[in-house]
Amino acid sequence: MTTSSLPQPQLRASADEAPETSQQRRQQHQRAANPQRRRWHWSWKQVWFQLHWFIGITAGTVLVIIGLSGATLAFKDELLDVMNPGVRHVPVETRAPLTPAQLANIAATEHGQRVASITVYAEAGAAPRLFFAPKNGQRRGESIYMHPYTGATQPALAGAGFFEWTESLHRWLLLPRDPGRQVAGALALCLLGLALSGLYLRWPRRPLDWRTWLTFDPALKGRSFLWNLHAVAGTWCLVVYVALTLTGIYWSYDVVRDNIDAWAGKPPRMAQAQAPGKKGPPKEKKEIPAVDIGLAWSTFQQHAPGWTLASVRMPTRPDEAVQF
Repeated sequence: MTTSSLPQPQLRASADEAPETSQQRRQQHQRAANPQRRRWHWSWKQVWFQLHWFIGITAGTVLVIIGLSGATLAFKDELLDVMNPGVRHVPVETRAPLTPAQLANIAATEHGQRVASITVYAEAGAAPRLFFAPKNGQRRGESIYMHPYTGATQPALAGAGFFEWTESLHRWLLLPRDPGRQVAGALALCLLGLALSGLYLRWPRRPLDWRTWLTFDPALKGRSFLWNLHAVAGTWCLVVYVALTLTGIYWSYDVVRDNIDAWAGKPPRMAQAQAPGKKGPPKEKKEIPAVDIGLAWSTFQQHAPGWTLASVRMPTRPDEAVQF
């Protein structure tokens, strides 16, 4: 009796463990059959986190290049003055500087080209800049600086080609103008998505506490410190990022710009009558008569006595007037 009763608890325990072992095996078999079902079960926050870092690494790298080139262009005038002493600024003389009419006549006589616009400065000794009308196939004509007192053509600026290349990199990523604008607009949209996704991931439990938004805890260590620093720095830069994004979208897409201009009451831009690359019937060219801008310049000085910079645009049609 004693020996026959000993195995009974062991048999009873084996009977209780059998269902658990079978269930565990079924679960392991299901996990082995569907390994991706558990792996790709992400929450919305995890999805936005993946998009945030992916955009930051890919588009963010190109945006860094755009930012550095833009920072270089911000100091363009100062750098050109250092590289070209005596070209954009000459010693101040006691006599009065030449008027735009005199400068236009001298430039047209010496260079044999029609002057399209003149930029003059009220600062004493600042050399005015003249733009010639673009030749066939050009979007913009050549430009020169002239001595404000003698009308002599100043030497060409050293480094001007570098800044033109930098501007092309900043605005169009060294692509043709129209495709470059589209790419820049797409990058602006990526920056907007980066900012908004960061705001979503950053949203604290107490959103009304400004300290949570604008301060970080220096006592944190390791990844927690880096995450907190990144979140706070992104919060400080959020408004700037959104402003840069909106202006970039405005300049990149004609549809956006036309609608915003219409809301602001600005007249629509003139559409091109003929697409580039398509030849149409030759149009009769109307000769542009010579314009005396002396009277227009005197009127401008009377109505804007405190001017600092004036851009004088010559008429391109016989029925146009001088624009300031």
